[in-house]
Amino acid sequence: MRACIVKRSLSTGVKPNQSASTSTSTLASSSGATNNDSSALRFYGNTGESASSAERMRQVFGGRLDGSGREASSRRDVNAPRLIAGVLVPHKPIEPDNCCMSGCVNCVWEQYNDDIRDWRKKRNLAAEKLNQTEDIWPKDFDPPLKALDFKNVPRELRSAKRKLGSGKRLSSSAYFPTKGAPGAQNLKASNDEDVDANDDEAWGSVPVHFKVFAETEKRVKAKKLLQKKKQLEQEKAASTASIKASNS
Repeated sequence: MRACIVKRSLSTGVKPNQSASTSTSTLASSSGATNNDSSALRFYGNTGESASSAERMRQVFGGRLDGSGREASSRRDVNAPRLIAGVLVPHKPIEPDNCCMSGCVNCVWEQYNDDIRDWRKKRNLAAEKLNQTEDIWPKDFDPPLKALDFKNVPRELRSAKRKLGSGKRLSSSAYFPTKGAPGAQNLKASNDEDVDANDDEAWGSVPVHFKVFAETEKRVKAKKLLQKKKQLEQEKAASTASIKASNS
């Protein structure tokens, strides 16, 4: 206790044997002098600003500092879907620009990832059915060049289709696989399944860390949901067993 008093007296210039009133007056005078000397550090708040309360809230919770209006995210109906080969294909989702980076339960990047998967699935299904006809995919509706046959590709994009080629050629050894290895037909089927998982065309120029984040969050939530489901099943089984034991 004595050490604390001495330390305080050294910082305030008050001797340890001075009275409490003298110490208080000395502290008040020194505090007032400090405030007068450091007026530049005084906090004035935002009472002098002319912005309304709504404008301040818009800067914190929504809206944009440049004054532009809100733009539709991937969950908004930007344009009407189109019917292609009997499949209702939505427009390509728009990258979200309203992520608050605060770890929301339903993050807009996760929603965008789900929308991309749904759009890509329906687009590939429509391309598969369109290949059985002579119709041409609309050139202004993101044609899936990899999935379309050459005859179904718009004329303006056929040069791009040629550059893509027909994919990697299978080596001759693929037709004579070793024991336990997949044959050529099975290999082609597995490659077709990997197209949907490894196709980065849908994400375009979106930084890869957003895609990794969305995929990781999706797996984590699915794992938690599975664990919760197993826990409920175990509790239900235990409850059923206890009821049977009590009845017997």
